[in-house]
Amino acid sequence: AARQEDALAAEAAAAKQAAEEAAAAEERRRAEEEAERQREEAARSREEQRLARRATFLAVPEPGPDDGPLAKLSLRLPSGDRLQRVFKASEMLSEVYEWAHCCRPEPVPENFVLCT
Repeated sequence: AARQEDALAAEAAAAKQAAEEAAAAEERRRAEEEAERQREEAARSREEQRLARRATFLAVPEPGPDDGPLAKLSLRLPSGDRLQRVFKASEMLSEVYEWAHCCRPEPVPENFVLCT
């Protein structure tokens, strides 16, 4: 009888441990899904901001010859496409990077370097 009680107690302990492990695994799965959902939402938000900035850039006409010294920039994208825009020589380089980031057709890669 004592052996049977010990066996039942061991079974109950094993079942309890298995249930706890299953619950912990389920909690990890839910946490991973939530983290993935948050990453996707953040990416969607960044893309919406990029497209809004693009609309702002494209709504402003390029400077003309009467606007002082100018620089015409042309970017060759990894796809082979080109982007071109005229900037005033007095504009900040950060504005050029912003144009390159928001006016390209694809948001990837998110980080890039402009070079000559």
